[in-house]
Amino acid sequence: MIPKVDEGAAGKELQLSKLRELYKKYELGKGHIFKNEIQNYTLITRAGIDKIQAKAKIEIDYQPVAGVCTSESAVIKATATMGDVTIQTFGEATRNNLKFETNAGKWKPTYAWAIAEKRAMARAVLKLTGFYEEGVMSEDEAEEFKAFVNEKRSGSDSVKTSAKAVYRGAGAN
Repeated sequence: MIPKVDEGAAGKELQLSKLRELYKKYELGKGHIFKNEIQNYTLITRAGIDKIQAKAKIEIDYQPVAGVCTSESAVIKATATMGDVTIQTFGEATRNNLKFETNAGKWKPTYAWAIAEKRAMARAVLKLTGFYEEGVMSEDEAEEFKAFVNEKRSGSDSVKTSAKAVYRGAGAN
């Protein structure tokens, strides 16, 4: 009879080990990583994505997806290359998945295009470098993280998000 192994704990430790290696490889520090302890997810900030792209020498070509980019939404296809590996992925932005305010409270299609490009870039970078397979996402896909950053920038002592967000650095488990 084969003894049962708690693959949950072993799997989690393996994932943490892989993440630590990736953080070190791409020289990410506490300003690049956001860990939500309550909902158990990890994000890489925009600055972190840019740093990873530069370190990994990832080249990205962007193309709008014909027939999908409208005044209501934008979808951008990113073709990204790192060494001899090339992938394609997409970034999207619509009225339904963007939270923003303008002075007049009006929708700006150009904003959707910019966000779609940022999301496509982040997904391409995270996929090519192995972060995506470890469950890491970019800040461009998490409104909660943006709320956390805005609270910190405003100097508030409390974080008013749906979950208490706790940062844990690159060397943390």
